[in-house]
Amino acid sequence: MDRKRFLTALIVHDPARELRRRAGHRPIIGRRRSSAIDAAAAAAGWDPAQIATVYNFGGRITLEPLGATRGEDGRWTGGSVRQWIDELTAAVLEHGASGFIYRNTDDTPASEALARWSTEIVPAVREAIAKDTGS
Repeated sequence: MDRKRFLTALIVHDPARELRRRAGHRPIIGRRRSSAIDAAAAAAGWDPAQIATVYNFGGRITLEPLGATRGEDGRWTGGSVRQWIDELTAAVLEHGASGFIYRNTDDTPASEALARWSTEIVPAVREAIAKDTGS
């Protein structure tokens, strides 16, 4: 599967997210691919390697690097373009991510945040992956 093809640039508005968080909802899948997904795929006769793992990345894109890119709960909160590039590249190379759904979490206009995501971050992540994998 060509992972570069699946790098996506979407902004998702999810007003119920805060309500789920307050109710104690935690995602089933964390930074590592879930063995439960792999087992279910295999049980259904699918090759688990063919299942695309898409990560939701909410966060702000800052002009300067942040001292901490994660909140107290360990979740990504954002950072500079370089910090985003490093985080997303690691998600692909170390955790098998096939794509990303981006959600802006500050008051930056959506058009501005998406422009930075699609013109600065996504191309650099693709370049870093190609350099690392030799493709």
